Amino acid sequence: MDMVGVPTAWLAGCTAEPVSGMGGAETWRLRDGSGERYVKVATGPHSAALRQEIARTIWLATRGVRVPPVLDTRDDGTTVAMLMAALPGVEPQDCGRAAEEIVTLVARAFARFHGLAADTCPFDETVAARLRRAREDIDRGAVDPAQFDERNRGQTPEQLYQRLAANVPAREDIVLVHGDAMFDNMVMDAAGAVGFLDCGQAGRGDRYLDLALLVMEITEYFGADRVKVFLTAYGLPHWDDAKAAFFRDLYELF
Repeated sequence: MDMVGVPTAWLAGCTAEPVSGMGGAETWRLRDGSGERYVKVATGPHSAALRQEIARTIWLATRGVRVPPVLDTRDDGTTVAMLMAALPGVEPQDCGRAAEEIVTLVARAFARFHGLAADTCPFDETVAARLRRAREDIDRGAVDPAQFDERNRGQTPEQLYQRLAANVPAREDIVLVHGDAMFDNMVMDAAGAVGFLDCGQAGRGDRYLDLALLVMEITEYFGADRVKVFLTAYGLPHWDDAKAAFFRDLYELF
């Protein structure tokens, strides 16, 4: 197995297969007689993001959040590697439960996540912090407009950035957020417990950073009529369409 930067001890007695993903890190699923583990490796400009994922995943675990246990890490200054235990479960839409139950379980899981104390969190995912990172990524050519949603097709990253910078919401409702709240970054186990994957953007941020993406995912998988079920179970009496649209578009730059 050609897995540069991965300690050989992590691979002893294992079979490995690559796992598709995004974000610049390479991911493998390891299997042996004891079960499954995952390895992520990043080099060069992508190593900083994996360092953040390691730090934030470990921090969330200390707060009781169901995240993959980090078993070991390596960092030589250029290449970063992380070994994680697998979280049991499947993506929410594939769990076999009724749509209303899935939506309710996800809503309650995020209500608990957002209810954790954010004031002690050392990781900044406020709009200002995200716009700074977006600015840096645009300047180094790391934002691909071909990946934009249809609503933003034809716009350059610079045009989208300028529109967002000119329309920042007047007030942020700061909570502890996941930061990349797509269904493929969650697992639901047989008991209905939700676990959170790819936590490299978790931190202090507006709750709509997560909610805007969750409503988009629920609409896609279960239909717009399930959104009210989600918001009721989450405990949000009023939905701000304009604010949600801002955070959906901000997500395009990440």
